[in-house]
Amino acid sequence: MHIKARIIAISLFSFIIRFSGISQVNQDNIYSRYGLGDIVNGASGTERAMGGSGIAVRSRNVINFLNPAGLTTIDTMSFILDIGLQSKFTYAQTSQFSSSLNDLNAGHLAMGFPITRWWKTSLSLMPYSTLGYSLRDTTTVKGSYTLVDNYYTGSGGTNAITWGNGFKIFKNLYLGYNVVYLFGTMQNTQYNDYNINIQSNTNYSTTTFQSNTIIGGFYGNVGFQFTDTLAKKYIVTIGGTYGPNAKVGARTDLFVKNELTVSSTNRSDTVYNKAGSKSNIDIPARMGLGMSVSNEKFTFAFDYFQQNWSSGSVLGAGDSLVNLRSFHAGLEYIPKYNSISSYLARVRYRIGYHYTNTYLNLAGHQINDYGVSLGFGFPFKSSPTMLNISFELGRRGTTANNLVMETYGMIYLNIALGDIWFIKRTFE
Repeated sequence: MHIKARIIAISLFSFIIRFSGISQVNQDNIYSRYGLGDIVNGASGTERAMGGSGIAVRSRNVINFLNPAGLTTIDTMSFILDIGLQSKFTYAQTSQFSSSLNDLNAGHLAMGFPITRWWKTSLSLMPYSTLGYSLRDTTTVKGSYTLVDNYYTGSGGTNAITWGNGFKIFKNLYLGYNVVYLFGTMQNTQYNDYNINIQSNTNYSTTTFQSNTIIGGFYGNVGFQFTDTLAKKYIVTIGGTYGPNAKVGARTDLFVKNELTVSSTNRSDTVYNKAGSKSNIDIPARMGLGMSVSNEKFTFAFDYFQQNWSSGSVLGAGDSLVNLRSFHAGLEYIPKYNSISSYLARVRYRIGYHYTNTYLNLAGHQINDYGVSLGFGFPFKSSPTMLNISFELGRRGTTANNLVMETYGMIYLNIALGDIWFIKRTFE
């Protein structure tokens, strides 16, 4: 690898390792309260610019995050280091209030390289889900003077380390598999504040419920891609992925405490304290299908993905979880990939669209998410390195039944550092 590329790789690698420690702090999303939290789009920057499609995409020297069979496009003498960051702006509103939020998070860290001419591998680290919310509601108990303030907070999330492998079986058939280790910590806290006598305000009681869950376990999936030539100039690829049901272990510490204030005197009592309660996260089977059509100038891709969360559960609770369905479509256009006279002719121009019925059903409404994306791939001179940037504008949820509707904008930046490592040098 060239010295400049090495310096960039080491600097970015060190930065993202330091940054990943706070990558899930600046979150405030009411929908992350349910299930595993807000499940992150597992696509790369290139795939996000194309609406999150990529199950059937074959692009040279790209680490395919959506289908391990796509890893076979990595050149037999190349090493790729791919690093991504994302920034998101969210405007949330209900029928009664609105708020806005900005955050900057680590996206992914991945590397891919060949084992043999027919076997390519990758190793990646990326968020799987994020947990971050702060809610409050106030009620008055009928027939009494009791006023109750309920506070709900959550933080943490899960991450996925993925070992991917892709194999060339025949001339046009490619297979692959991923082994994924899911890990993380989720903390949920509920405070119930009781003002027992509103008129005198002399008695005050607080109950705290806190759970801290540590998650760790393996699951996996397999994939395939089959390519053929149509009309001697179009390459048609069909791809698919499947992951069976999986149980991921979890350990939860539970803590409940009451605190009573009477005439300025505090009395505290631990009602319940149990450490190491074991449970499981039942990840349901998931399936994806995709198709792409490409030539030297363009690639069109379409994906369909589903996961039956109605048969899954998180720590024994499956309420509010329904079947997830998503559709993704995208187009990449390259005016002239080998142009010498015009740099803009070698730039990749991408556009996409996605629509998702998420795995949450709240107040009788399945929470939907849809959006459009735009992106560019900027190649480096005399190098397989590519700088990708994508912009996404979308909407999730509804204001019906006092639910939250989010309008969001996202910028995703990733750089795929590539170089030729596996050359046997000769000297004359």
